[in-house]
Amino acid sequence: MLSFKDIASVAGASKPPRDIALQDLLDYRVEQLVEDGGDISELAHFLIVQGGDDDQSVRAELGFSILENLVDGARYGDPDFEPSWEWVMRHEGWFELVYVLSDDGFGWVVLIQDDEATDADLLAVCREYAPAI
Repeated sequence: MLSFKDIASVAGASKPPRDIALQDLLDYRVEQLVEDGGDISELAHFLIVQGGDDDQSVRAELGFSILENLVDGARYGDPDFEPSWEWVMRHEGWFELVYVLSDDGFGWVVLIQDDEATDADLLAVCREYAPAI
C-alpha cells in the first residue's frame, strides 16, 4: 500500500517497474486539483491499494473500511449495504473511489489495483459498483 499526501510524493509514485496507467491517472488527478486550488495536501490524500493489501490495512490508513457504510455500518454483502464513496470509476487496471469527508472538500482518492492478487472483497465491491468501460 502506498499513501501520498503531497505533489512530490505523487510524482514519484510509480517507480520501476513502472505502472504507466497508475502514474498517468495520478498525474491527471493532481493536475485537476492544482488547477482548482493549489496545495493538494489540503484537498486530497491518495491511497494506492495493491496485491497483498487487505481491508484491515486499508482501514488502518483511512480510518474506515471501504466495505462498510460510514453512516449505518452496513457491511458489503448485507442486503442494506450502500457504499459511502462519492463515486467509483473503472480505469485500465485500476478502480478509483473518491470520498469527500468535509465541507471544505477534503477527501481520499483510493486507487485499487484490478488484479487477482488484490483482496477479493475489495475487488468484488469495486467490480459490482463501478460502471463497465
